[in-house]
Amino acid sequence: MLGAAAVQDTVTLVRSGVRRLLDAVRSCNTEAGRELEQGLRFDYARPRERPAGDWQDKASREALLGEVATDAQRALRALEREEELTGEGPVAEAARLLREIVGQEFEVADEEVPRVRGGRRTRQVLSAHDPEMRHGRKTRAKPFTGYKLHAAAATEAPLLASICVSPGNEHDGQHAQTLVEAEPAERRPQRVIGDTAYGNIETREALEGCSVAVLAPLDTTSPKDGTVPKDAFAIELEAGTVTCPRGETAQMQRPDPRGERLARFARRACKPCPLRERCAPGGRRAIRISRREDLRQDAARVLSDPDERSHLHRVRPRIERLLGLIVHRYRGRKARYRGVRKATLQAAWTAVLVNLHPLGTALRAQEA
Repeated sequence: MLGAAAVQDTVTLVRSGVRRLLDAVRSCNTEAGRELEQGLRFDYARPRERPAGDWQDKASREALLGEVATDAQRALRALEREEELTGEGPVAEAARLLREIVGQEFEVADEEVPRVRGGRRTRQVLSAHDPEMRHGRKTRAKPFTGYKLHAAAATEAPLLASICVSPGNEHDGQHAQTLVEAEPAERRPQRVIGDTAYGNIETREALEGCSVAVLAPLDTTSPKDGTVPKDAFAIELEAGTVTCPRGETAQMQRPDPRGERLARFARRACKPCPLRERCAPGGRRAIRISRREDLRQDAARVLSDPDERSHLHRVRPRIERLLGLIVHRYRGRKARYRGVRKATLQAAWTAVLVNLHPLGTALRAQEA
């Protein structure tokens, strides 16, 4: 879902954050809001307008940006003296947002003018009007700014069962548990079918806690340069051994604090091996075993069944057709409102409209 707010540059982002703080203070205490505004250097009636100055010259631009950040800090320090306004509520939320924006965009040191952070960096807050939207990627070649819409559908009927919205930079799989738990307890599925985004170990472990199985392609990181992949090694968890394609065996080491184990083959075993150039160009091969390697093995065992693979390929496209209705017929690609809560409301009523189609068809069939 493309966000409804525009991505703001540094000066507009900071000035909009100050304007949001001023509006929040004025809504609570008109007099305090007037005094706060009078104590600032710049006018914030039109936050999208830059302060007067030579913005084309680098040195002048950096100085002006430092003054903008200093004015934002001045507003925050003045607010700290108003104890009755610094509690929970719109003022505290606006103040937290402004602090986050200043810290994100500037390097702030005591008694020094803030300096713009240099180099490439990840910006979390992209707009003071919608601080929850994020940069994301539909694919490597298709970046977007906004939210992700996650949906679950029943396999026995073309109906959306649950839906949720998240910032665009969050992984799809981490919301599988949310979709499952959003359904009534008596209608929760015994198994979830999804694409590769739902096939990683973290998602499988989260759904295991809900007593829900997963049928999805494994999320693997197999090398594409011809290197012998991890899947070519036989991993025996009970015996604690790993066997390579040539029959050499290595013992697993003790688990590290994260629960992962490592099996490192001896150099004497790798050196004469004809697969060395593709398997262990550094001299010896090491295989990392995840904390829940058993889930990966169970998934691989299920996917090796032709009937299960056929079921996966036959059933999974059903959700794509429903998502197509949301995107194209009801224009769900664009968020009409700002914020996750309102974007979720839009997604919910769009899902209801999508579900009315098969319901209407069923009712007409009964009447006939």
